[in-house]
Amino acid sequence: MDFKQRLYNARKANIAKIKDQINVMDLAQEMGFHIVRHGALFRMVEHDSCVFYPDKNAYRRFSNEYTLRENQSVYKDVFSFLMEFCDMDFNKAYNHLVAKIDPEKAFVPKAERIEKKQRLTAQQRTMSLQEKLKKGLDSNCKNAIAYLIQVRKIDPSIVFEFVNKRMIMQQTNDYGKKNVVFLGYDENGMLACCEYRACSSTATAKGSFKDCDYDYGWMYEPEVDGSSFCPSHDWSKPCIVTESAIDRMALMSLMKNRQLNPKDYGFSNDVVALFEKCEYDYKKFNWLSIGSVQHFNTILKSVERYGIKEWVIAPDNDKYGKGLISAMESRLEDKGVIIHSILPKSKDWDQDCINLSSPLQERLKQAQRLQSQDNDKKEPNIDKDKQIAI
Repeated sequence: MDFKQRLYNARKANIAKIKDQINVMDLAQEMGFHIVRHGALFRMVEHDSCVFYPDKNAYRRFSNEYTLRENQSVYKDVFSFLMEFCDMDFNKAYNHLVAKIDPEKAFVPKAERIEKKQRLTAQQRTMSLQEKLKKGLDSNCKNAIAYLIQVRKIDPSIVFEFVNKRMIMQQTNDYGKKNVVFLGYDENGMLACCEYRACSSTATAKGSFKDCDYDYGWMYEPEVDGSSFCPSHDWSKPCIVTESAIDRMALMSLMKNRQLNPKDYGFSNDVVALFEKCEYDYKKFNWLSIGSVQHFNTILKSVERYGIKEWVIAPDNDKYGKGLISAMESRLEDKGVIIHSILPKSKDWDQDCINLSSPLQERLKQAQRLQSQDNDKKEPNIDKDKQIAI
């Protein structure tokens, strides 16, 4: 073996030991960044889209994930951290880290340290989500309804539409606080995703349930009960994609109340033609919420799964939302689909809805009328187990 080959083998062995021995969170703090606990994970204060996973000795920077190459892992190591946050190339990062390792410590391959998590079947996923949903499930959604109508300014008829189709539920957490839970189903009507948000204008609690399948996200067709057994979806309708479930409901509200003026929003001629063809009726679209830009793969998977030919990307009005539009246009240009894009006037669609909302008293009266009509049609008590049955 020649000298160059020995150097190459030694460097390769050192790289493996660096990844094995050096903790990325410790490295981040050593480089002057501040780390705080965020649920079971940890988040960087200086870049709040950067989350650390102690069990993987890795981090993810959600705001930049749409720039990753196809099939590239979202989890990054200590080398990536120095290159991304400390302006080093790989060689500088290697020289910085190699001095920190213990050359005498035996290297244990990752495959032997961590057993790979197996992907759940649809039934296992649904059962897991249902068990989490049952815990603290409330028999009514009055706090969730009040929050969405009064605070988020969603049109009351749309709120009740989602409640009646089991797309929204209410849950009390371990601390006695009320959360609104947004549910997403797969094409067979099986529970696929659940995310929650505090029913309060001051609380910031929000997140997703463990075992969500982001290949599906939160797909919704207004003319179908997606939670029913094998619903008959119409995939010939165009699909509008938003980040959060609340933004989806807000954009629906703007369309329903004729507040989506194409001139004010600067819609392209193609978008105007599509919306006019659908009569600005939100029920003539499919709707997909992906949670955040980090789940951009939800769009790619949905294009393959449903065969929808026309898509409108409607993210938040920030650099990440605009980046998502660019990423989708480049990744889907060869897929035989038509891609449009629209942006809210303010930071997101819900803020637009708040800015254009009618007076509160008028909205409350409308909500009371709808609630009265709903009570006449449905029995007052809801069986929790039946409510979330497969």
